[in-house]
Amino acid sequence: RDAMIESRSSTIAVPVFDRGEIIATLGLTWIKAAMPQARAVEKYLGKLQAVSAQLSATLAERDSGHRRIG
Repeated sequence: RDAMIESRSSTIAVPVFDRGEIIATLGLTWIKAAMPQARAVEKYLGKLQAVSAQLSATLAERDSGHRRIG
């Protein structure tokens, strides 16, 4: 993005882990005029973190019964 252009949107994101490695991110992007960043963090960051933790745990459970070769 060109640094001279004012951004009209903002994003927060959290990682999803598989075997200790980041394999994806979950993000939320919104128009800045609709909501200040502090409000978005307050309202949505915990929810994003919870979904990320749930996905990461599901991946860990999937792998716990299977040995990976390779």
